Amino acid sequence: MCLLGYEPKTRRLPPVRRARLALRLLAVVVTANCSRTPATPFASSSGPRSDAAGVGVFLVDENFNRIPTGGEPVGWHIDGRGAAVAVAEVPFAENKSLSVSRTGTTADARATVTFPPTSGRVVVEVKVKAMTIAGHENVSVVLGADGVTPIVTVAFEDGSITGSIGAAKKTLQTFDAATWYLLRVVVDTAAQTYTLYVDGSMVLGSAPVQSNASSVAGVAFDAVDAPGSCYLDDVRVYELGAFVGAPPAPVFDVKARGATGDGTTKDTAALQTAIDSIPASGGTVYLHDGTFLTGTLFLKSNLTLYIDPTATLKASPEAADFPEQSPPTHNINLKDCRRAVLYVHGATNVTIDGGGTIDGNGSLPQYAVIAGGTEAKRPIMFWPVQSTHINVRNVYFKDGAVWGIVPMESSQITFDNVYVDTMSVGNRDGIDVVDSSDVTIEHTVLHTEDDAICPKSGVAAGVQRLVVHDTAITKSARANGIKFGTVSYGALKDSTFTDLLIKNVRMGGISLESADGADVENVVFRRIEIDGSGAPLFAVIENRGLTPTGSPKKIGTVDGVRYVDVRATNTTSGDGSTIVGLLQDGVRHPLRNVSFENVDVAFPGGEKSVPPAPNEPSDGYPEYDMFGTLPASAYYFRHVDGLSFTRCRTTVATTDARPFAAFVDVP
Repeated sequence: MCLLGYEPKTRRLPPVRRARLALRLLAVVVTANCSRTPATPFASSSGPRSDAAGVGVFLVDENFNRIPTGGEPVGWHIDGRGAAVAVAEVPFAENKSLSVSRTGTTADARATVTFPPTSGRVVVEVKVKAMTIAGHENVSVVLGADGVTPIVTVAFEDGSITGSIGAAKKTLQTFDAATWYLLRVVVDTAAQTYTLYVDGSMVLGSAPVQSNASSVAGVAFDAVDAPGSCYLDDVRVYELGAFVGAPPAPVFDVKARGATGDGTTKDTAALQTAIDSIPASGGTVYLHDGTFLTGTLFLKSNLTLYIDPTATLKASPEAADFPEQSPPTHNINLKDCRRAVLYVHGATNVTIDGGGTIDGNGSLPQYAVIAGGTEAKRPIMFWPVQSTHINVRNVYFKDGAVWGIVPMESSQITFDNVYVDTMSVGNRDGIDVVDSSDVTIEHTVLHTEDDAICPKSGVAAGVQRLVVHDTAITKSARANGIKFGTVSYGALKDSTFTDLLIKNVRMGGISLESADGADVENVVFRRIEIDGSGAPLFAVIENRGLTPTGSPKKIGTVDGVRYVDVRATNTTSGDGSTIVGLLQDGVRHPLRNVSFENVDVAFPGGEKSVPPAPNEPSDGYPEYDMFGTLPASAYYFRHVDGLSFTRCRTTVATTDARPFAAFVDVP
């Protein structure tokens, strides 16, 4: 095991010292403390709270961030002799969690939080990390009206996640030790059933509860046997109806307009009639109790599309039901965007809400493609174009046929409490923000086949003021967690990515690519865990030259990128991370002002020789592996001005012939 720890503050390293660093790379870990600006956490509570509108009611909303390290959450009941239940600085000092660890042999470790008995659809959400495969941790025990009797039990047991099925239990999937998993349990007290999501994907639907209960009044977490140990974070409990709120009046029930909701009859005409009936002053199109098969629906201003938890809006299997759209723009991305299930153009104040499901029907055989060039023939689940004030919340998007959600040339957009689960083969991105500004993605889970969050720019407008917060990317089977650069003509500016979990991504954890002339400026990545990626970080300038009609070709810039409190483990590729500018025709196009602060990254190593330096970026498709194996086991820096490190640590698991880092043309 080799270690790199260096702390040159924010000054530039002199060439001689940098060369020595590249050769020796100081096998010392610097552990000096430093002052940091505290994060602004979500409000911790042991009781109900709501937003100003009276919705968003939480029975429990606890992230442990305001509790002193080593303390216990207020209002929780802690049990267990010989056990440890305490707040820990995991994963970061400003993003804490609750450790539940059985250290003795005479009692279980248990943490319980109770709340007033609540009926309806009660949702329990928690992020959990079991530290060992062996052992048994009940990571979510939902308690009935008495606050004692279990009605649902989800457990991590000897390498498997299990869920209760009545009095029995079912093995659902395997799990990895020391890896976060997101669990979402939805208990329906009327039906006496529950649904379980793991990492944003439904793994159990309408399962019977362990014992009937008229209401839910608590949740418990415990380590049952040695060496049971786990961490909990982001515990949220709410009743879905109260959390979402009622559909805004006037309400237009689609069944009153002739929709059947039987899952086989095409309801497109009836649904569109309901949409068209909404007055200019606004109203709600209400879907409930059924599966509504549809072709393209055209939404309009001052509209709420309210999909009740009992309803699914499902894409028709017929391609002819999704006509090609031609919005008035020369955006390069139109080559891949032409059809949609839900389409909005030139509208304002559009909301999708309700707690229900939008099913893109993307696993149909006609969509089983990987090769590019077919994207425009497949419907996007939600495509707002040149629109403003778009709100998507409390919706489960599943099985998209292509890119999942694509706001294009729009502004003032919010995604909140959204699940995107789209794993069929071929170009199944999660959320692609295209030339849009003032976009917020928060409390969202993305489980995707292709890029999970993929800002793109195909006109000069670019992407500005994109905020991604408290969001989990639980899988990108074929591509990247966060990627800017698939198409990158306009800017990516003044954007922040904070408190993110990125895991199980095949390519880059975070990829920044100015390939077509984009100016990337003032972008911050803070408090991010990357667990399993081809390369944790990747940044490049190249001159591919995709250009919108009538616009000049140009070479882009990267200036002001900060990586703060980033931890990456289980890196799968030995290629290393590339951070490079461009030298073309004798002209330098460097990355500028790139800083690493408290960045802790692990690489596999294992190369037996040092390969030659890679060529300059040309016009290829930008991806972390475009250069092949690098002449450095961790980082390859080239054409970078203003590179700085503060309290950084790098590990390489296997002996490697290459130095940790290479610095080429880094003044």
